[in-house]
Amino acid sequence: MELIYSTNVLSDANRLSALLTDAGLLNHVSGVNAAQLPGFFAARTPNYIGVWLASASQVAQARSIMLSAGFIEPHSSSPAAWVHSSWFRVAIIAAIAIIVALAAYGS
Repeated sequence: MELIYSTNVLSDANRLSALLTDAGLLNHVSGVNAAQLPGFFAARTPNYIGVWLASASQVAQARSIMLSAGFIEPHSSSPAAWVHSSWFRVAIIAAIAIIVALAAYGS
C-alpha cells in the first residue's frame, strides 16, 4: 500500500478514490469511519483521511489522474521558477527601497 493523498475533507478523498477506481487502480480510503463520527473536527486532525494505492507500481498513473483532476499541481520544469513569483518581486522592490532610503539618509 502506498499513501498518495491525504486530506481532512472526506468528499475529496472519496472523489479521488472514485477516479482511481474508474481508471482500474485498486485503492483504499482510510479514516472514513472516524470522519463520519459526530464531533470530528477537521481543524484538529489535519490530513487524517488518506487515499492509499494498492500497488506502488501504479503511482505514476495515479499521479497523472490526480494532476488532471486538480488534486496536485504540476511541477515547474524551470529550476528558477521562484524568480518569477510575485513574492520575489516584492522582496526585490523592498530591498531597493531600503537601499535608496539608506543612501538618502546618509547624504
